[in-house]
Amino acid sequence: ERSWENQGVIRNIACCHECGAGVDNVPYEDVVPDVPIWAPTRWTSRPWNINQPAMIRVPYCDAAPEKQYKRDIFHNTKLGVFRDLAGSALCYLVVKNYFGAVGDVADKLTNAHGAFDLYCKTVGKSPALRTFSKALMMFPRLDSYPFANTKGSDTMLLLSWLAVQSQGFENTVLDNSHVPMLRTIRATCNAAKAIFKVLNQHKLWLERTCAMELHANMTRFVVGYVRMASMCLNDEYNGFSIKPKLHLFKHELLELHEGLERGDEVIYNCLLHGCEPNEDAMGKVCRLSRRLDSRCVGLRVLSCCLLKSAILNRKFEQNCSL
Repeated sequence: ERSWENQGVIRNIACCHECGAGVDNVPYEDVVPDVPIWAPTRWTSRPWNINQPAMIRVPYCDAAPEKQYKRDIFHNTKLGVFRDLAGSALCYLVVKNYFGAVGDVADKLTNAHGAFDLYCKTVGKSPALRTFSKALMMFPRLDSYPFANTKGSDTMLLLSWLAVQSQGFENTVLDNSHVPMLRTIRATCNAAKAIFKVLNQHKLWLERTCAMELHANMTRFVVGYVRMASMCLNDEYNGFSIKPKLHLFKHELLELHEGLERGDEVIYNCLLHGCEPNEDAMGKVCRLSRRLDSRCVGLRVLSCCLLKSAILNRKFEQNCSL
């Protein structure tokens, strides 16, 4: 009963399964302070009343069984708030005529893709994006909140490009009032990239110094994103929507903050619960299924996967014997 389906539909009702955010005077948008106003409400009550979920039968935590539902850093960032950052920042630059003052939004997005394509060739990357469009950026009207409907890898490429592009535009700024936004775009995109640089360079555990660096980068991202959303409140451009995935990202940051405050010697890497490797595995299985007989595709796919597993296991045993 307490879920994000309530967000934007029913007022004065908690919408986060982990905390009581969403009711009056406890906004889920409160993400900038180190300890937000909703922090004391975490795990104090169950997010269901009568209809318990099927997974409740799995033993996990008697005091707060909902803790078994983990946050996926991949879908909360690369397929979440990072896409809002990329799409909103790009469309801001388009609306402010940094990709040309002639033509409509579609023409300027085409110009922007030319610059993005040149950047990718320069750094040796091959994105799946073939063009920029209003549909891809979820930007049907000028009063909408755009976001880039892209793959996770392309989202990170967009952030790298925007960090470089915003620096160049700051050097040749069209209006001095744009400078704070351009600087914040660059800093926030760099912080987003730095988050995964730290996560991907470590295994299960982070030492305190590494966890402190991760905490600093995550904080820079949240503060920068909210600052840009605040700037747009006094602008004709709408962007950087505050969505539930930003709230869940703050939950991750808050747990990291509390671990450092307790003096924990090591802190677990939140990639532990990330679904990005699963997405890659599903892609391989999907490609395999398209090459097999559709009349018994389930049996064929499972048989091929078992055969591949047996071959890899045999190679592993042979290498061990050597």
